[in-house]
Amino acid sequence: MTWRTVLTAFARPRDRDTPRRLPGRFFGLVLIALSLSLGVYFIDQALLATGNRGTHGTFTVVRCTENLETGHSGRSTRIQGFTCSGTFRPADSGTSPDPSAEFHSQSMREAGDEIAVQWDGTFYTRTGGEAALSAVTGAFVTLITLTAGAFCLLTGFGSRWGPRFSDCWELMPSGAVLRPVFLSFAGVGVIGAVVFFCLQ
Repeated sequence: MTWRTVLTAFARPRDRDTPRRLPGRFFGLVLIALSLSLGVYFIDQALLATGNRGTHGTFTVVRCTENLETGHSGRSTRIQGFTCSGTFRPADSGTSPDPSAEFHSQSMREAGDEIAVQWDGTFYTRTGGEAALSAVTGAFVTLITLTAGAFCLLTGFGSRWGPRFSDCWELMPSGAVLRPVFLSFAGVGVIGAVVFFCLQ
């Protein structure tokens, strides 16, 4: 896909409902921005979980408290994870331990539990295969949403009163080239997300 192809898609619409496509294009732009942000986040988490970034060490739990979220009615509450306080001891003996560290966990931890973590200077991320696989799964999911965002931006699909998917798919500029590209990226995202999710 070249810049000329993209510019042609906007400059020479193949139908006359361009105004109806504008909300879909805006939605696609937002979806692309969100996908890129989440993709960077998940890649960063994967690097931390595999020990390729940050400071490796052990977090020893002292106590954990529930993070409660109150429902809209104000009557019901639900647990949104746990905040554990304890001591972080870096694997590098030249770095001093942090006795007032906080670690955010999705499950309750008992006092004395030791968790292998990676510190990025701000947060502690659990290391190990499960955490890495979860992050990689998220990265592949963002590849799917990124492809969807590019499709919406290019064709205007995605708004309530906009054109149908079948029309956008058939009228896609340079469709003979772009359709296989979109299908390939979406396919890689789906296969990657399913594989790494099943490996967790």
